[in-house]
Formats: sequence, C-alpha cells, structure tokens
Amino acid sequence: MNQKPLPLSQQKPVANGSSRWVYQHPDQPGFLIKVLKNRLPAQQVYGLKNRIKALKGRHKLTRHMREIEQYITVKSCRNDQFIEHLPMMTALQDTDMGFGVVVEAITDTQGRLAPTLTDLVHNKLMTIQRITLLEIFFERLLRSDVVAGDVHGRNIVLETKTDGTERFVLVDGLGDSTIIPTRALSWWINRYKKIEGIKKQRKRYTAQLTSKEIRKAADLQCVCSLFTPYDK
Repeated sequence: MNQKPLPLSQQKPVANGSSRWVYQHPDQPGFLIKVLKNRLPAQQVYGLKNRIKALKGRHKLTRHMREIEQYITVKSCRNDQFIEHLPMMTALQDTDMGFGVVVEAITDTQGRLAPTLTDLVHNKLMTIQRITLLEIFFERLLRSDVVAGDVHGRNIVLETKTDGTERFVLVDGLGDSTIIPTRALSWWINRYKKIEGIKKQRKRYTAQLTSKEIRKAADLQCVCSLFTPYDK
C-alpha cells in the first residue's frame, strides 16, 4: 500500500536557506523536515537557461545527499565525538514538495528554534562559558574527519536544554558545497577549510569582548586547539 506524500505546501516554513525550506514536522513534535526549494524537472528540458537551471537543481540535490552521507559517516565512527554536535537524522520523507530529510529540531528552553552563533555575537551574548563550549565544538570539529562545507555562524546554533545545559550544534553545512567534492577528496583541504572557518568565527566573537575577556578567550583557544597556528 502506497502512502500519500506528507502535506507541507500549505505550511509556512520555520526557516530557509539558499537551497532548502525547513518545515515543522506535522506529525512529529520536536522534528523538522528539510526539502529542496526547486524540484528537478520530470522531463527533458530544452534551451540553455533551462538546462543551467536544471543543473543547479541537480547540484542542490547532490548537496542534499552529501549531508546525509556525512551524517551516516560520523554516526558510524564509534570514537567521533562530533556526533554530539549534529542534530539527529531519523528518516527520508516523501512530501508534496518533494524528497525531504527528517531531522531533530534544536531549540531553546521555550521550544523555539535555537539562536545562531551569528545572533549570539550580534546581541553580545557570548559569555566566557559559551566561548568554552564553542571552543570544544571547534576542537571536536577538527578532530573529526567530517566534511564541513560551510563553518558559518548562521549554521551553528546554541541549544539550551530544560536543565540549563547548553551545546553548540551544526544544523547545516555538512558535505561539500562545490560541484567537485574537493574536501571529501582531500583530508588536507577539508582541514584547512575548517580552520579558515574557525578563524573567522573567532574573530567575530572576540570583537565584542573586553580586554580581560579576550585574554581568557585566548587561553581557551590555546587549550582547546589541536592546531595552534590557526589562531594566530
């Protein structure tokens, strides 16, 4: 018996990125569904513009699949602690907007979507305690072989549980974002790009700190970093 696609088209998305809409799962509280914004054409397309549009759509689908592949890879590594910083993926879902991925919703204590690192920095909410958690996140990211195509503040959020404990989570940006998966093909390139992303985020959160806090943050960076040259 065939199941009907899950209806999402009448819902308002709770978030959106450059290539995907994010919806609240209608049947599973605490979970979201990520779907591609532009579905692939079912038939042969003609004309240069239409072909380019179709190729872009296929690349978005490829990135969609790379994210799933990276999650499975990290999940399969017994000693990879970075799995603690990824939202749980539970299923592939057929929807009336196309193929979707069901993921854990990362929230604050009120059940709202967790604030991004960009939001925290902008609102000057990066305390030394949170910087410590962020540096642990960065350290585990570097230890892991996971391919992180976009270590951006918009893709990193701060979850706050009901008991007050917090953790930083990478909710988007897994897998290569380029047509040729250079990061997956080269361990060195992947590591270098992650280091560059970390340097940018450090520069942003350090800009809002006092001189005393900057010294504490620098100490944390040295303690947590596996690759000391990248914080210079």
